[in-house]
Amino acid sequence: LSRLEDEDSRGHHDDIMLLRLTRPASLSNSVRPVALPTRCPRHGEQCVVSGWGLVTESRKDTLHCANISIISTASCDKDYRGQVTDTMVCAGVAGGGTDSCEGDSGGPLVCGGMLQGIVSWGDVPCDTTVKPGVYTKVCKYLGWIRDVMKKY
Repeated sequence: LSRLEDEDSRGHHDDIMLLRLTRPASLSNSVRPVALPTRCPRHGEQCVVSGWGLVTESRKDTLHCANISIISTASCDKDYRGQVTDTMVCAGVAGGGTDSCEGDSGGPLVCGGMLQGIVSWGDVPCDTTVKPGVYTKVCKYLGWIRDVMKKY
């Protein structure tokens, strides 16, 4: 496990960790590699979030995917009263109701074939909120990711 050294465990900052597998992952319909981003996500960009978490009140054994869009940081920060930082990216749909949910944390937000976000936090209940979900902005951690990968 590699965790960012200055992680603030009291909040949502630096909500990222890398795992080193003992053997290569077995690829399947549910397990695929994804490219690291070559740029940061853009407002309005179309993305897909996926996860095994809640879709109703009970957990499912099915991988679910949702189409959502990148929301401006200014708008999202207003929704969350100043809790959104430059290491976070927000995504959702106009009017709400489509978002990652409990059990999806750590899952991917993929935009244009690149891992732009990691499911981190959001408003509850996630299926009825009009606020967007908040994700770790992967492009802000590329230097750290590459440094960790060089060690192995």
